[in-house]
Amino acid sequence: MAEGIAFELVTGVLGKLGSALGDEIGLLRSFKDDADDLRSNFSAIQAVLLDAEERSSAGKESHALRDWLRKLKDAAYDADDLLDEIRTQQQYPEVQNHQHQPAGKVRGFLSRANPMHLKFKVKMAHRMKALREKIGKIAKQRHDFGLAEAGPLGQAEFKRPETFSVVDEKTIVGRDGDKEEIVNLLLETNSDHDVSVIPIVGLGGLGKTTLAQLAYNDERVTDELVTGQKRFDLRVWVCVSTDFHMKTIAKPVISAAGENCALDNSDAVATCLVRIFSQKRFLLVLDDVWNEDQNKWKELNVVFKNSKKGSKVLVTTRSEKVAEIMKTVKPHRVKGLSDDDCWTLFKRRVFDDGEENYYPSLVAIGKQIVKKCGGVPLAANALGSMMRFKSRTEDAWSAIRDSEIWSLKEEKTILPSLKLSYIQMPSALKQCFCDAPTSQEVTHPRTTPVLARLTLLTS
Repeated sequence: MAEGIAFELVTGVLGKLGSALGDEIGLLRSFKDDADDLRSNFSAIQAVLLDAEERSSAGKESHALRDWLRKLKDAAYDADDLLDEIRTQQQYPEVQNHQHQPAGKVRGFLSRANPMHLKFKVKMAHRMKALREKIGKIAKQRHDFGLAEAGPLGQAEFKRPETFSVVDEKTIVGRDGDKEEIVNLLLETNSDHDVSVIPIVGLGGLGKTTLAQLAYNDERVTDELVTGQKRFDLRVWVCVSTDFHMKTIAKPVISAAGENCALDNSDAVATCLVRIFSQKRFLLVLDDVWNEDQNKWKELNVVFKNSKKGSKVLVTTRSEKVAEIMKTVKPHRVKGLSDDDCWTLFKRRVFDDGEENYYPSLVAIGKQIVKKCGGVPLAANALGSMMRFKSRTEDAWSAIRDSEIWSLKEEKTILPSLKLSYIQMPSALKQCFCDAPTSQEVTHPRTTPVLARLTLLTS
C-alpha cells in the first residue's frame, strides 16, 4: 500500500511538472533546467515502482528497499509542496500580506522588477536545485534493488469513470434531508443573481454526485409550472472532473439543446453557448469539478450573460476553494451517513435479501466493522463487496474488525476502511488507483486517496 501511495505521488508530481510551470512569473532559467532533470528522474523512478509494490505485497522487500521508498515518498511530498507554492504565487501573489496597503503599493509588489519578487524566484530556484540533487541520488539507487521496469500495460493511465444523471432512488439511503435542501435552492426564484451557483462540497465517497442526481431528477424540478411551461427550459448534466474547458463542457450542452455547433475554435464554441443559454431558464450540473483557476470559471460564466433569472448551476466538488470561487449561495456541505444507514449499504452488498437472519453473529461483527467507516458510503460499499466473498465465519470477520489498519493515524479519513479492500487486489489492478490527485482528496494534507475509485469494483 505504501508503495502504491509512492507511485501515485510520483504520478501527480510528474503531471504538475508537465505543465507550463513558471512561465507566468518568469522563474530563472536554472530552475527550468532543474525541473527538466527532476521530471526525467521521477519518470525513471516511476517505471520501477510497480515491481517494488509486488515485492512489498509478497513480503519480499528488504529493509534497504523500504528505506528507499520512504525517502522517495518524502522527496515526492517536498516536490509537490514546492510546485503548489509556485502555483499559489502565480495565481495569488502575496496580496494578502498587503491587503491593507494602497493599491499602488500592491501593484508595486506584483511588478517583476520588485526585489521581493526576484527574491522569491531565487528562493524557488535554490529549493528546486536541492530537490533535483536529492531525487537524482534516489533515482540512481533504484539500480541497487534490481527492480524491473513496468511495460506499456503497467503504465497505462486509468481514466475517471464518467458520471451521468440517472439514479435509482430506491437504492439511496440517508439523503432525504440533503435532497430537500438542494431542491429548495433549485426552486428559489428570489435570488439576487440571474444565475445562481450552488456548490455541493464534501470528502470523496460521501455521495455528492448521488445527491446532485437526486435533486436533478426530483419531480418538482422536472415538472411543469401552473402556466404550462417547464420550470427549466434546458437541463444539462456535465461530468467535468479535471477537464474544465469550455469545449468539454459545451459538447453535452450542445447535444441536450439539439444544436449543431462547430467546436473547431473557442470563439465559435463561446458564441454557440451564448445563443443556447440566451433567454432560457436552465439547470446545469457540473459534476466533480477540480478547477481552482478563477479565470476559467469567469470565462465560462460569460456565456450565461443573457440567461433568464432563476437559472441554476449545481456544482459538486471536493475542494472548498472551488466552492468559494464559484458560489453565489452558501455551499451545501455533505456529512457522513449514520451507522444504521451505512449498515444498510453494507448489508446489501454482503447478503442476499433476508440472508443476514441466518448469521446473527456475523451481523453483530458487521455492525462493528461499519462503525469504523466514518459514515462514508463508499467505504461501506467497498467493505461490503469484499466481505461478501469472505468466509462466513466469526474468525474471518473478526480478523477484519480487529485489523491494525484501523489504527492508522489517518483514522478520521476513509483510508483505513478502503485499504482493506485495496490490499486484496492483484498488483496490476492496484495501479489503476494510482493516478488520483493528492492534496484535495482528503482533509489530511499527507494522506493520498489512491482508493477513491473502489466504487468501480463495488457498484
